[in-house]
Amino acid sequence: MPSVFITGASSGIGQAAALKLSGAEWTTFGGVRSDEDADRLIGISNGRVTPVLCDVTDTEQVSAAAELVVSVTGGRLTGLVNNAGVARPGPLEILPIAELREQLEVNVIGQLAVTQAFVEPLRREAGRIVNIGSVSGMLGAPGIGGYAMSKFALEAFNDVLRRELAPWKIAVSLIQAGSVETPIWEKTVAASLPLLDGLDDRQRAHYAPIMEPLAARAATEKTTPVSAISDAIEHALTARRPRTRYVIGSSARWVSVLRRVLGDRGLDQLLRFR
Repeated sequence: MPSVFITGASSGIGQAAALKLSGAEWTTFGGVRSDEDADRLIGISNGRVTPVLCDVTDTEQVSAAAELVVSVTGGRLTGLVNNAGVARPGPLEILPIAELREQLEVNVIGQLAVTQAFVEPLRREAGRIVNIGSVSGMLGAPGIGGYAMSKFALEAFNDVLRRELAPWKIAVSLIQAGSVETPIWEKTVAASLPLLDGLDDRQRAHYAPIMEPLAARAATEKTTPVSAISDAIEHALTARRPRTRYVIGSSARWVSVLRRVLGDRGLDQLLRFR
C-alpha cells in the first residue's frame, strides 16, 4: 500500500489532499500543530488519516514525525507533500522583520527541514515529492512581498531538489496555484488589520491604497476549489510521468501568459496602485 506524509494537514489544501489520498487506500499521515487539530482530522477522516504533531519550524517535532512514519511504513515512503505555509501581508517598507522571518522559516526553511528528514525513506521507494507553491512565486504583487519572496524561493528549492534527487528517480513537482478556497486568506485578512491600524499618517497616505483593497480581495477572491489542488497532488504522486509544474486556476494561468507577453515594465504598469 502506498504511503504519504502531508504537512499542514489540519485545514485547506493539506486536509483535502489527506482525505483524497486516504480514500484511495493510501496510508496517510497528516502533519498538524495541536492535539485539537489531530482530533479534528481523525474525526473528519473517520480515522483513515493518522495525525502527526509536526510544526515544520520545530526540529524535534520534525525528527519525531519522521521516526513515527518510518516505524509504521517499514522505512519506506511513497510520497511527501510539503504544504505547510503562512501568509503575512504588508508593503516591504513597513513589513515587520519578525513576520518576514516567520514566513521564510515556515514556507522555505521548514520545507527543507521536512524534506531532509524524509528523503531516505523516499529514496528507498523511488518516491515522489510535491511542493505547494503559489501564483505569488510567479509574480510579486504589491502588498504581499514577504509571501512572494518565500514562494519565489520555493521555486528555486523545487528546481534544485528535482535535479539533485533525479539519480534516485525521486520525482519532484511544484503546484503553482492561484487563489484557492482555503482558510489561509481569512488568516491573511486578520493579519493585515493590525498592520493597517499601526500606520502613521504618512504611511497610511502611502500604503492604504494597497492594504485596504488587499484585505477586501483576500476575503472574496477565491476562484479555485481546493479539490483542483488535491487532484493535481494525486496526479503528481501517481502518474507515470508527473509534471514538473502544475499551473492550477485561472489567475495562475493568466499570470503565466502575462509574464511572457508584457515583460517586467508592462507588469509594473499593470500592478501600479497609485
